[in-house]
Amino acid sequence: MNLLIAGIVKEGNAESKDTVASALQLFAELELTGNRVETVELPESWDGCFAPLEQRLAKQWDAVVCLAEKDCDSLAIERVAINEADVTLKDKQGRRPRGKEVLPSGATGHWTSLPYRELAIKFSDAKLPAMASHSAGTGLANYVFYCLMDRLEREKRRIPAGLIQLPSGHANFDKEKGEAFLSVLLQTLDTTKIREDSLMIDMSRMRSEVR
Repeated sequence: MNLLIAGIVKEGNAESKDTVASALQLFAELELTGNRVETVELPESWDGCFAPLEQRLAKQWDAVVCLAEKDCDSLAIERVAINEADVTLKDKQGRRPRGKEVLPSGATGHWTSLPYRELAIKFSDAKLPAMASHSAGTGLANYVFYCLMDRLEREKRRIPAGLIQLPSGHANFDKEKGEAFLSVLLQTLDTTKIREDSLMIDMSRMRSEVR
């Protein structure tokens, strides 16, 4: 499958990369048989954060996953992106949206199309604690998440896509964890396979139970 992974990379000391930057670098270096994984770094700024991802969306992907950092103890698979940008700190360009809409003509929110329950279970089984999260906040991570889902919705592209936030302060995303993370994504987001959390109804089973 063709998987695009985009991550918001914090600006700072180049010698001390953050969690997302370390993960993206590791993913780009891993050799994957039968799959193509492409990564793209997103700048930590309101003006240019979504642009690199938007350019990559011109290609056809089987799934798109955004990464960001969050103050939490486990991987957070975000369920919904809301049409609001509201932060207290300015970015490097001095921008600080307060109570603004991400897209003035956009929907109130967009649901993830990632199978978040199944991902949480499989990440945890792979010794990567994970949970479904009901709030992506109103910062840059939510902004990119919302723009991604809105773009896919407008283009009627029905592919798995969404935001997964990594616990902040865990820059040591080593090769073993990176391989486990990617393995879960590739196996779970492969739309050619029937997933455990699908809503397909087993009619033969229903008929047997009715009898």
